[in-house]
Amino acid sequence: MKPALVTFLASTLFANVVCAELETNIEYGKAGNQALLLDANVPDGTGPFPVVIAVHGGGWSRGDKTGNGDFVPALKALTVNQFTWFSIDYRLAPTNHWPDCFDDVQTAIRWAKAHAAEYKGDPNRIALLGYSAGGHLVCLAATLA
Repeated sequence: MKPALVTFLASTLFANVVCAELETNIEYGKAGNQALLLDANVPDGTGPFPVVIAVHGGGWSRGDKTGNGDFVPALKALTVNQFTWFSIDYRLAPTNHWPDCFDDVQTAIRWAKAHAAEYKGDPNRIALLGYSAGGHLVCLAATLA
């Protein structure tokens, strides 16, 4: 292959690559003896960047903050577009009962408002994003605003 073509292909493939740091297993709260954990995406740059709290699906009984593959495209899109995002774990059924999972979402919102700036996020621009059970939880949280 000619060097010019290789350079063109490489620049095309990596044009949308954005540098960001992923911090994992950050404690955002406690429920009894159980630590509530989240992962944080910290964009490269000075910020402050808009913030998204991502809540996974899974029928309230399975899933985790990594999104089990279903949520990965959304998290990648947020990363590419320089959002600070927090993907949370919450307490799952049947071990835990309503409203534990909802309480955890509310705890995450309060934590994000208090700590967004530490992750280059803007605490005045926070959105909620969820799918399936996570969509239910974020819609319910929005009704309390």
